[in-house]
Amino acid sequence: MARPSIINDTLIARFCFVIRVSGSIQTAIMDTGIGRESYVRWAREVRERRASKAKVKFIRAAEQAEADFKMLRERQLVCTSASTGRPWLGGLNGDIPTSMVVDDGSRWPTWMGPPSSPSPAG
Repeated sequence: MARPSIINDTLIARFCFVIRVSGSIQTAIMDTGIGRESYVRWAREVRERRASKAKVKFIRAAEQAEADFKMLRERQLVCTSASTGRPWLGGLNGDIPTSMVVDDGSRWPTWMGPPSSPSPAG
């Protein structure tokens, strides 16, 4: 008889939260206590279409969380400084934004907390 699965909604939510905050699957693996080998095996089983519904749900949620993190970081690169209207490049162009507005007019995601401004060099 097979062991009961450790995958449940609580584990999925925690794993995905850590990915969305850190951008790292390895950090999520360490935080949730699942084995790296288990994660790799689950992902392989999903790719090979022989995974349980719980494993598919887990891997798909992890992939979506990783995509969310990447999208957020990409959006940060196209943020503009409200003071100059120029693209803000993380302070690389000497621009220190007073508020952040994404090109499409949306605001910074509230679940990430307030954006941090780079400190002026000098």
